[in-house]
Formats: sequence, structure tokens, C-alpha cells
Amino acid sequence: MVTYMTDRRIETAALDFVLEGMDVYDENEKRVGIVRTVFYGLDDMTSSSSGADAGEAFDGEKRLPAALASRLRREGFIQINWSGLFAPDRYATPEQIAYVDQHVHLSVRGDELPRR
Repeated sequence: MVTYMTDRRIETAALDFVLEGMDVYDENEKRVGIVRTVFYGLDDMTSSSSGADAGEAFDGEKRLPAALASRLRREGFIQINWSGLFAPDRYATPEQIAYVDQHVHLSVRGDELPRR
């Protein structure tokens, strides 16, 4: 099954198809890592709609700009365990997910993703 993300409502739903441990590929089909965490976002900024707890999901949030951290908490994200020795994790928003099959395929280059 391949699910293409075309509008905002569907883009946000992309997280429903992502599982921890899935391989992640960037727009050039280069394997960039594996999904460490799926965070579905906060309904009212106080409670998690599902998935990881906000505190657990942002163990490195102090290294992210406040506006970006707030957006990720609100909209949801996948945390990617980046390939490479000592490479910091990266975050992808639902709108940066092009489609999900047995892998997660991003619509951006890997180096464009914010890092922890």
C-alpha cells in the first residue's frame, strides 16, 4: 500500500502510517535513518493525542528554536535516528512526509531537517 499525501488533512494523517523502526529515505531516495519516535501532536497543548509523551519526545528540545519546538509539539513529528556515528537525531513534520509504504519517504533532502 502506498499513501500519497496531497492536502493538509491527509498530510497530518501521514503519522498514522509511520511505525517506530521504519527506514527513512529522503527525496533523493537516500536512506537517512530509522524512525525513533512518532509523536502525534497535542490537541490543546496540554495533552497528547496519542503516541509518545511530549516530555519524552523532546529530550533534546532545548537545542531547538522555541518556535520550531512549539510547532513540532502542536503538529506532530517523527524523530529520526540519523545514520552515522555520533550523528544527532533529526525531526520531520507530517508535511515533510511524501508517502509511506514499507518505509517513510520524505519530500525534502535529509540535510534540510532540523537536528537535535
